[in-house]
Amino acid sequence: MIKANLREVFDYLNNDQILVISIKIKGVVFTSEQLKLLHDHLVKDKSIFNCFELDLKYYLSRRKALIVVLEEDFYDKLSYDFTDLKKYENKAALRFEIRNKEKNVLDTPQKVHPKNPCKYFNVKDMAYKKRHYKDAISEILKTPFHFFEIKEAEETLKETYNKMISDDC
Repeated sequence: MIKANLREVFDYLNNDQILVISIKIKGVVFTSEQLKLLHDHLVKDKSIFNCFELDLKYYLSRRKALIVVLEEDFYDKLSYDFTDLKKYENKAALRFEIRNKEKNVLDTPQKVHPKNPCKYFNVKDMAYKKRHYKDAISEILKTPFHFFEIKEAEETLKETYNKMISDDC
C-alpha cells in the first residue's frame, strides 16, 4: 500500500503497466473501476466540478433537533396539544442525524422547548436547565439556515432567545 494524492491516483489508474487493485480513502475502499469512471468524467467535462451534489444530514442532539421541528410546527401557536414526542422524534430523525438521545428528563414538548421559556424556567432550581436550553437555542441560531425550512420559525426562535437574554418576557 502506498500513499498518493488524487492526481497520483489518477496517474496510476491510467498507467498500463500497473494494476491498481483498490484505493483506500480515509478507510473507505474504492475499486479502481469506480475511480477510473470518476476520472473519465472529470477529464471529459471540467464543468463536472460544479455539478457535485451532496445529500447531507446535520448532527444534532435530540433536544436541538426537537426544538427545530417543534418550532417549525408550533411557532404561531400558544401551546402544544400533545405530550408524546414520538411523532416529532421520527420527524427529527428524518432530517437530522441524532446524537445524544437522552430521554430521561426531556420527555414532553414543554420540557424540550417550552412555549413560554421565561415563565417555565422562572421557578426554583431551574437556572441550570435554563442555561442548557439557552445554550441549545444559541447553537441552533449560529447557523439557522442549516436547520430551518420555515423562515418564520427561525424568526420566532430568535425573538424567544433575545427575550430570554434580556429577561424581557
